[in-house]
Parts: sequence; structure tokens; C-alpha cells
Amino acid sequence: METDERVLAYATYSSGLDRPSLAGALGLPAPTVVSAVRRLIAAGELIEVEAAAPRAGAGRRPRVLRAAGPATLVGLVSWDGSSTRAACLDVTGTIVAATERAAPDPRAGIAGLHPAVREVIALAAAHPGHRLRSVVLSVPAPYLTGRGAPPVPEGPAPMFSVIGPGDLEAELTAEHGVPVTLENDANLAALGELYAGRVRGRAHAICVLVNQCGVGGAVIVNGALARGARGYAGELSHLQIDRDGPLCACGGRGCLSHHIKDRVVASAQAAYDSPITFGDLPRLAGAGDAGAARMLRDVGRGLGGPLAHLCTFLDPELLLVGGTLGPSAAHVVAGLRDVLAVQAPPAIAGTMEVAASELGPAAELLGAIELGRLAARAG
Repeated sequence: METDERVLAYATYSSGLDRPSLAGALGLPAPTVVSAVRRLIAAGELIEVEAAAPRAGAGRRPRVLRAAGPATLVGLVSWDGSSTRAACLDVTGTIVAATERAAPDPRAGIAGLHPAVREVIALAAAHPGHRLRSVVLSVPAPYLTGRGAPPVPEGPAPMFSVIGPGDLEAELTAEHGVPVTLENDANLAALGELYAGRVRGRAHAICVLVNQCGVGGAVIVNGALARGARGYAGELSHLQIDRDGPLCACGGRGCLSHHIKDRVVASAQAAYDSPITFGDLPRLAGAGDAGAARMLRDVGRGLGGPLAHLCTFLDPELLLVGGTLGPSAAHVVAGLRDVLAVQAPPAIAGTMEVAASELGPAAELLGAIELGRLAARAG
């Protein structure tokens, strides 16, 4: 990607930047960016406008650069196994439009993903003055751009068999005429936290995502998301903790996520007259249910042992808990601290910050926007 293209691509996914900020974000010399901006303004592809926020003190508002033409929208599709949510976001991560539908039939293969992409395109078309720049599919499974999900030589079908090996992104992009990217949900949330959350400015962090699908993880190393050779980096949920445990969608047995979910729900069920799910626990705890709060603290304790080992290997500055827990994330954090204090080396346990996300589900939204910026940075 040429310099002019990189500058324009980054500005397209930003709400407004000055020239020094553009140079810093892209890692380019300031004179190079200034020259590119001059050419892009002359070509009518960039415009310079007053910033929305006033400057500190007296004087004129600062001026920032934006892409010319319709405002940028990014489509995000996410699902939890039972329903699919399609949304259109502006560059701040604000939802402009959203809808919900039944999750795709796992037997449908890639055909099951097309309706979700069409849904996003229809949402964007209903908003004149905006342009859909890309669609991101947030998947609760390992995925590596250009290669697809890691193949399972033997074992059960993947949790969502629509997400299989192969470059699904290229096929979906060609079919719908808009760039489509698939990304792991925990990775998306980590990118959002890295851009605008508690991970911002941190070089090393572990992000744990807890939602109705279970538990996911992502790793930040040297200030960047680590995806690994096959998209499995940070896949906390697929650590084996019971070699004789039930089969998992990954093809392994006794994986952490299923063990924690099944054990916690089974333990909690005896206290309730009607069936409950793992996703019910945050709601119950938020309503003051002491038993649900205790179960979520047990979730933190269950994650604590494997995370203590991971923290010893990686030595992060921050261990962050996010997802759809809301205020109930504090119970998971408390359980983690219980175990880390005992199982992690004191040098790590005593100095590493363990905290709940301030962004919550919004981290995924911001991560979808950040993917566009990452492409510009990579060139």
C-alpha cells in the first residue's frame, strides 16, 4: 500500500486527526505524511475541518483531517450460539443501526454467513450520507485471516461448522462487494481495549472474555495482538484440564471452558426452581443474588490456576476481564485474585493489575473499527 493510500485508509476509520497524529499512528516521517496530505486534499479525497472539541484556553479550534465523502460505517456481526446480531457502527464505535435474528444453521456451511452480511448491507443502505466500508464477523472460535479456522483432523464437528478451514473472507467479499473480515471475538475485544480501553498504553496484557458462549482469551505482546501461527494464541477456553473430560468442538477433551460452565451451572441449578444457564448468572448477581455472585467468583477461581501459569510465562502488566458480565465482572476478578495470590509468583501477583473492563461489550465494537486502522498501519 502506497503512502497516500495508507494515509487515506487510516483517516477513513478515524473521526479526525492532525498531521502529527497521523504520522505517529502510521509510523511514518512527518514530512512524508505532510506531503501525502497535501496531495490528498488537492485530489479532494481528504478534507480539513475544525475539531469538534474546543482547544484548551483561548484561540481557534484545532483543525483535523477527515476522509471526504460519506461518513464511514463498519458492519459487525456477532453471535452467541442462539442468535445473531448485525450492527452498523460509526468510527467512534457508536451503533447507528442494529437487528437480531436466529443464528445460522451449523449445517449450512458458508451459506449460513451470507444472510448476516446481507443484513448489514441493508442496514447501511437505510442511512443516506454514510458508506459501508467493511463488514467484520466476530466469531467465538479460533480463526486466522486467509487460512480460516484450524482444521480438526479427528473429533466432533466444530462448534460453528460455518467457520471452517479456507479463506472464507475472500469468498464473502467477492459475493457481496464489500470487504469482509472474520476475527475471533476475544481478539476483537482486546483490540478495542488496546485502542481505547484499559490496555491502552500497555505493552503486555492478557484479556479474558466471559459471555454466554463461555470463556475466551487474547494476548497482547509488545503492544500488539498476538494471533499465533494458526489463530490459537490466547485460546484460554481450550486448555485441557481433564484428560478424560467430554469432547470439545476443538477436537480435544476436557477443555477449560466447558468444565467451568458445566460445573458452575450444575452447582447453581439446585438453588433455583427453573432451569438456568451460564448467561443468567451475571443478571442474577446484578440483581443482588448472593448465590449467583458466589458462582461467578468460582468462575474466577476456576480460571485462576491456568491464568497463573500463563501470567508466569508472559509476565503481563494487566489481566483484564471483559465481555457481557457488566458490574458482575467484579466477582470474577475477586476469584482470580484469590488464586493468583497463591499460585502466581509473588513478583507477578504482587504487581500485576487484575481488573474488570470499563468498556464491556463495547470493546468488540471498537475492535471492529480498529481492524480498519490496523490494515492501514500494516500497509
